[in-house]
Amino acid sequence: MEMFDQANQFHLEGKFQEAEELYDQLLTQNHNNAGLLATMGTLYLGWGKYGLAISLLERSLERSQGRRASDVLSNLGLAYKKAGLTEKAENCLAEACADTHDPSPEAMANYGALFIESDKREKGRKLFETALSLKPELALAHWNHALILMADGNGIRRGMNTNGASRRSLASNGHTERFRNGTARPVKPSSSTESRA
Repeated sequence: MEMFDQANQFHLEGKFQEAEELYDQLLTQNHNNAGLLATMGTLYLGWGKYGLAISLLERSLERSQGRRASDVLSNLGLAYKKAGLTEKAENCLAEACADTHDPSPEAMANYGALFIESDKREKGRKLFETALSLKPELALAHWNHALILMADGNGIRRGMNTNGASRRSLASNGHTERFRNGTARPVKPSSSTESRA
């Protein structure tokens, strides 16, 4: 197995230290590789090392020679958000969603998540609906769309028939009570997208 494949496998298994060691060896050999910088930045994002994630993702964008990859921008936006830099997060995620040639439903779902607990929920709702029109199976967008509807008080009353979610499935999973009680909290991203619980 190649070193990158092994590092990627460790990364996916949550063995961050092992993945870091191999990615670091690869970066030593090719320190200007934008893709490798982005991959290692994503590792640090998942590991909770947001400063390192931001540094590597920014370097990746600098070395991509003007090509702005929506997945890198989306991950950078998430890192900024986790680091408490909300304005920078919003700018990155907006830019990630602006790519009309290759729109990223995941970036739209991440960008929309910024608006769940704000006065801009309508903007978030539209982003989730657009993401779902591009990738109907994107669970993150369904979940966050449901959160927006519930935050507006519409999800339970309207039955959330849009995009397949139902009042019965939410209630049977115990989610209805949790949201009525206002105890919804963000959870860690498992990859390049962020979900909320």
